[in-house]
Amino acid sequence: MTYQSQLDFRNNLIKSFNGPINYAEIGILQGNGISSALKVLPKGSSLYLYDFEPVIRENQNRFRSYESNYDFHWISSPTKSINTDPLTCIRNAEPRKSYVWHLLKKSLDEPDFYFHYIVLDGAHEVTIDGAALFVLDTMMREGTYLDTDDYNWSPSRSPSMGQQQDIKSLFYEEEWNSNPIGLLFDLIKKTNRYEEVKKDQIWKRVIS
Repeated sequence: MTYQSQLDFRNNLIKSFNGPINYAEIGILQGNGISSALKVLPKGSSLYLYDFEPVIRENQNRFRSYESNYDFHWISSPTKSINTDPLTCIRNAEPRKSYVWHLLKKSLDEPDFYFHYIVLDGAHEVTIDGAALFVLDTMMREGTYLDTDDYNWSPSRSPSMGQQQDIKSLFYEEEWNSNPIGLLFDLIKKTNRYEEVKKDQIWKRVIS
């Protein structure tokens, strides 16, 4: 399945909601997912968008013209990089300052708040994304969706990361050769709270 067909499938689910929703993307890169979602998100929806500081700045400029119709929340993680390249941001990041803290605070400060649709394309490793999934589980309700396109992604097979020995040293050897995000989502499959609506990509919350 192509990336565009994945976006089309996602948009059909977003269109199933009536009225404004809370939409989250954790890891926004060039903003292609945001651009696609804005085609179908009801006006008045809130977008919660998480990434490194230079990525956030670039996308803020790109989507400024939409601010009259949507409520944008840009949540950045610090990096010393001024480059938007993901590996450069990772190498220059402050490793304990991740989006998980912002999610945790949101969940605790606003216990009735929840996301209707979440796209998780974050750190691609179990320490951060495992904690993120734990918190995100508290920020969903029946009928909401959790989406990832990284189920089969492996650091060792990544074209950009696979040959980076300094990054490899941060992983266990077995983890480096596995699909860590897929393994985390396998834990979701073991619960009775989610229904897999698109194999290895999208799960619907069926029990609050």
